[in-house]
This record gives sequence, C-alpha cells and structure tokens, in this order.
Amino acid sequence: MKNALLVALLLASAGVTPASAEPGDPSLAPSSQRYVAEIVDSMFVVGPAEFFAVVMPSDPAGARAVHLMGTFTVTDKKGDIMVRLFRAPDYQSWLKKRGGEKAGAFWVSKRSRQVNVDQDLTLPGPFVVLLDNGYSMRTSKHVRTQMQIQYEGIGGHPIAAARDSTAVGSAEDDLITPRANSEEDIPPPPPPPPDEGSH
Repeated sequence: MKNALLVALLLASAGVTPASAEPGDPSLAPSSQRYVAEIVDSMFVVGPAEFFAVVMPSDPAGARAVHLMGTFTVTDKKGDIMVRLFRAPDYQSWLKKRGGEKAGAFWVSKRSRQVNVDQDLTLPGPFVVLLDNGYSMRTSKHVRTQMQIQYEGIGGHPIAAARDSTAVGSAEDDLITPRANSEEDIPPPPPPPPDEGSH
C-alpha cells in the first residue's frame, strides 16, 4: 500500500493521473504539494566504538520535510548497526552530554544487520541521522545507506521544482563525471613562454 501511494504521489506531482484512479480517492488526487527526493545513496564506514553523522539537507524554499524513509544495511559478513534520528540542536546537545537528561534522539532503532526507517517528521528540522557503532569495541562496519525525504509545500504555493518543468533536469544532468587518477589522463603542460631576449 505504501508503494502504491508513493507511486501515486510521484505520478500526481508530474501531472499524471493513473487510469485506475477513482475520482473520490484522495490518496490518488493530483497534488503538486508533495514530492520525494533521494538524498543519500552511499556506503559509509563506521569505525569501532564510533558513530557517523549524516546531516540532512535544509528544507528547500517553499517546502518542509514531512517524512523520512531509509534502509541501512551492514555489508560485512557479520555485524549490526544502530540508527538514531535527531533534530540538529538535540544532536549538538547529545554530543556535549553524550546521553544527558535533555539530549536525545526522537527515534532509535534496535541493533540490527538491516535497519528500515519509515518515520514522520513532525518536529521542525533540520535533522541528523546517526549511524551508531559505539557498542562494538573491535569491529568497524560498512553500512550501505539509502534515504529519501518526502517534502510538502508550505504557504499554499506550489513547490517550484514540481511546478516548473524546466527546473527538473534529466538524470544525466545530475551525474558527476569521475576523475581519473592515471597519468594518461593528465593534460600536457603548457608550452614555455616565448623567449623575447634572444634574437
């Protein structure tokens, strides 16, 4: 059901109404007020007795983050990880007090090989996702991290990227050309300046 709603929201933000949509079904109504953005798809290494913080992006103009979805998977042969979600100010307090009375995450997972997050963001952001390996004194963890945020328009104005088709580029526009580290790819040095003193 969640996947169907997500697909419907993506289709609706593009102005497409599915053929099977019933006119009175509010979950499939066209809406340019919500969209989903992939924010992280990376591998992180969390050292023994350490943690790794991923600071979520600030809300774009005219929108606010309302939902976080993510999967955190330990790719090593064995091991587990904990995930904690903080508001950014609470994370700073947690760093200073390391679990003091007023410093705490608003969501904490159990230790697991794969952690799935499907969390409404009812508090004001920005947010920090913490990959916590503090309990493992000898083993580092390689964690495949994939996260998406659902944004909602605020102020009654459509979100600029959802409204303006020119604001959304092709997938190729977002690709970064990898830099080669081989000597064959290094351009030749510039020619020396002309010697004007010898005639």
